Order: sequence, then structure tokens, then C-alpha cells
Amino acid sequence: VVKIDNVGRGRPQTGLNQADIVFEEVVEGRATRFAAVFHSQGANPVGPIRSGRTQDVDLLSGLNQPIFVWSGGNPGVERIISQSGFHSLNASGDPPAFGFFRSDRPRPHNLFANTDLFWQQLTWAITRPGAMFAYVEPGTAVGGEPRSWLQVRVGTNPVRWDYDAGTDTYLRSQGGGPHQLTDGRASADNVIVLITNYR
Repeated sequence: VVKIDNVGRGRPQTGLNQADIVFEEVVEGRATRFAAVFHSQGANPVGPIRSGRTQDVDLLSGLNQPIFVWSGGNPGVERIISQSGFHSLNASGDPPAFGFFRSDRPRPHNLFANTDLFWQQLTWAITRPGAMFAYVEPGTAVGGEPRSWLQVRVGTNPVRWDYDAGTDTYLRSQGGGPHQLTDGRASADNVIVLITNYR
């Protein structure tokens, strides 16, 4: 799991379309960050990598002690993540994890890494997680009404997903325009909206 920036100076991001699952989380100021889960393939590079939050422990604990790639946090966050059982790779740790590098973007929006290097460091720790969601069996009917788009506000971020028949994916927009990544537009096979308490 890699924590990825989603403020203006952190865009365009790299690696989101290679992730198996991407959570968009609300952080302070009601801005958002992504927690990108890589399982079937990696991203070389991925980023920009930013700090963790205490909510990451609750959100990601179902992934069977994941490798957690991040860059610091306040002392309370660092303590909670260190006690979580996650395999922490913290660029701002003491000592810092190795394998991170800086791009020519302004700090702190310029920290990147390669997932392959992290998998190599922690091969011994990699186990198969359980399924994150309950899935419908092939050929089984799904309840609900079909929709070709979804619009939702995540924190202060207006997000829209539009189904694209040509790619059989949902294409993401945010802030009134397409969400462009370094390798094209952000897209997903499935979009799930989780309504949770937040403080």
C-alpha cells in the first residue's frame, strides 16, 4: 500500500492505474490522499508519496499486515502505525527506509519509489490477503439500477466517474476536469462509495 498525494502540486500522480484497489481518504482541511494497493502488479515509479494517518490502520488492516509505504506523520500517527503490525517503509523514519528518490517537483510533492524494490526487501513478509470485498459469482444477477456515471464530493474534492464503453472502465474527473495521471486518465473497473464516520 502506497500513500499518494492528491493536492494540486502533487499532480499528475504516477502509478494509480496500476493499483488493484485505490482508496481516496479525507485528511486535514478536507483535502484527500490516496492509499493505492498493489497486489497483482507494481508501479515503477509510484508517487508522489506522502504521510500516513491513523485511519490507515483501520482502513487497511484487512490486507493481512500489508507493506505500508509512506513518508512520516505526527508522533501519534507514527506510534499507531508502528504498533499496527504493518510492514512499515517510512521515508521519514528513524532510520529512514531506503529506496525512495526525489523528482524535480517542489518538496514535499516530489517523493517517489519503485514497488518492485519494496517487494524485494520484504519478500519474506508477503502473504496472500483475504478478499477485500464480497464478490458476485459470474453469471449472477446484481440488484440495483444501472448508472453510467457517479458524482460525489470527497472532502472538498468534487469527483465524477463516467462509464466509457470503449475501455469498459469508469473514467475519473475531479475539480471539474479529467483526472490526468502521468500515463493517461485515472480509471477503474469498479467504483465503490463507502460512507464512514470521520473525525
